[in-house]
Amino acid sequence: MDNTTSSCTISFVLSISSSIGSSRCQILRKIYQTILFNDISGIQYITAESEDDFDKLILAELQVKRSDLQWRRIPTADIVDSVDLIYQARSPRDRRTITKEHWAKREDESPVLENIEFICYPKGNLGVILKRIEYWQFNRYSENTQYHQEYLCELPGFSIEEILASKRFNDDDVKFAINALRNLKLIEPIMEFRGQTRFIISDRRLHEFLINMWIIHEKEFPYQVKKWKYFDAPTYEEKNRIRYLLGEKEAARFFRQLDLARSQHNLDLRKFRTTEEYAEYIKKECSDFWESLVIDLELENYKEQVGGNKKLVTDKDKKDDLLKFVNFRKEGLYKYLKYLPGNYGDEGIEELKIDYKDIREKYAFFQPVLKEICPKAFEANDDSE
Repeated sequence: MDNTTSSCTISFVLSISSSIGSSRCQILRKIYQTILFNDISGIQYITAESEDDFDKLILAELQVKRSDLQWRRIPTADIVDSVDLIYQARSPRDRRTITKEHWAKREDESPVLENIEFICYPKGNLGVILKRIEYWQFNRYSENTQYHQEYLCELPGFSIEEILASKRFNDDDVKFAINALRNLKLIEPIMEFRGQTRFIISDRRLHEFLINMWIIHEKEFPYQVKKWKYFDAPTYEEKNRIRYLLGEKEAARFFRQLDLARSQHNLDLRKFRTTEEYAEYIKKECSDFWESLVIDLELENYKEQVGGNKKLVTDKDKKDDLLKFVNFRKEGLYKYLKYLPGNYGDEGIEELKIDYKDIREKYAFFQPVLKEICPKAFEANDDSE
């Protein structure tokens, strides 16, 4: 199968799957998507809990000697003093001074549990990342104790066995997809590990494009959920996208939950008299402090921008003000979804499309797969290209 045949075969598979919904074609589309995004969205670490396992399970496979490793500590501002206690003291006197300064800032804390992380890029193993994590207990009046240590190995790319491990695809379909991508020189083998060949995406510009698309996907999805949960039902296109990503059964369950939540929100909205009451109601659904803080900021911005600080006397005025605040939140959400900041410097989706216009055109036959992750990356620009 030459490059032209591979490209035509993939284009044919993607086009007929979108037009007739063939079961096998849908599976092949999902395999291509899994391959393209596997090393971006599904990073898995090989863990070694002891020095012996690290040597046997990781270093031996990488054909690397321990003496050749050059570890570098990952700086973490919140534990810099603790690291000094372990690694910076050059003498007992230094250690006493650092210890005294350390605990002077922590009058009521003892013991303190903290992690210290190190990173290493072993020579001759392109893309492999090793991490060493030390788990320490720092004591005020006794020796500090390292109570655990583990090693993590992150491998580049993916293997056929990893794609098959999900048990969603059969061998023949995966091998068909792999061979088509290899003949196109879109993927290439990079290393052997535990008897498995690992592949990476050959075109690094394509790989960068996929990374940025996935970043936007992760930024977009929770805002889409808020849109469906509080304001509007998903469109036909949005439902199809989720069905493709989650599967028919899981997508149906997902949307049932959101429909119920949206109905309950609209019912509860009738109970509230003021914007403050409504804001507190929304904050109860927040998963963390920062999400709750966003609600407070939305209310503050509303009062500054829309005149919500004016004195409200009648119940009708208060209710109108409340509905204006709900609409203010909705408009802000839709604006975020339109421009989708989140990729390199929060510049937005238009910059992504401009910067990777050549990649979008070069791999146009993959649009049906890639659009399921980030459809806006393939929409026409606001200004004609």
